[in-house]
Amino acid sequence: MQHYDMTESFINVLVLGNYIFTGIFTMESILKLFSYNPSAYFADDWNTFDFVVVVGSLVDIGLAGGGVSIGFLRLFRAAR
Repeated sequence: MQHYDMTESFINVLVLGNYIFTGIFTMESILKLFSYNPSAYFADDWNTFDFVVVVGSLVDIGLAGGGVSIGFLRLFRAAR
């Protein structure tokens, strides 16, 4: 969704959307982790993949505040 000469409001909408969807996926992951036990949760490969994507998204958000961007983590979210 990035393009040349993006407006500040467009960037803010993208950042807000990133926060919202990361929050939704984090809550989904937490609820599934507690509803199954961890051994049953991680026995499914898709759950493991989702967990890695959520952790990567949280790391990306955490590091973005410091000016560091790990763009390759966004590829995992696109795969989700």
